[in-house]
Amino acid sequence: MSWMDWERSLVEFAYEVEKDFDVNGTPSSWADTGLSPAHRYWGDEDHRIELPHTDDPTCRLATSAPTPDKKFIAASNGLVVNLYDVATKECRMVSRGLTMPVRGLDFSPLLTETGGYTLMISSSESDRSDSDKALIFLELGPDGRRVVQPQLLNIDEVLELSMDPVTSQLNGLGGSAAASSLLDTTRAQYKKVLDRLQAILEAKDLLQLDGATGY
Repeated sequence: MSWMDWERSLVEFAYEVEKDFDVNGTPSSWADTGLSPAHRYWGDEDHRIELPHTDDPTCRLATSAPTPDKKFIAASNGLVVNLYDVATKECRMVSRGLTMPVRGLDFSPLLTETGGYTLMISSSESDRSDSDKALIFLELGPDGRRVVQPQLLNIDEVLELSMDPVTSQLNGLGGSAAASSLLDTTRAQYKKVLDRLQAILEAKDLLQLDGATGY
């Protein structure tokens, strides 16, 4: 078999779509071959939203869901849920109150009494059927922001206050050069502990059904 340039083939290929009837009842027809090909490449999208990187190795795929009125879209690829304004691409809400990775997102089809939204989050430890599961509900206002704002730790401030005495003593014992790699590792691990603590504190005010999930 001769070698084929797949990229060139996709660019030059004329896509033709055969159809029996249009929605208005027009008899069968063929797509106009004079139109530009429909193929698009990654990176050539009209719009794109980058999701924050997740350190959770058990969550490999991103999941998303639009609000019933299509004004916002919720997305997650791990332990954090973000809500974006579809028109402006602005991030309106970030929720870190999850102790298990997100497996599914959905919005209630009915708006709340204030014209807001109810976001349903399905989470579990893994894809296994016997793993721990939970269904969490987030109440959002018409602007896409949390109705009740959680009390958050200033993780960066706590991290620095906690690490200062450790840094000082390590520098005295082994010198700044020797302590540098140890401090980086310690800082990263401690930040994960603080992130976990923050998630637990934020989750305590959320309506959560343990062991229940519709995904």
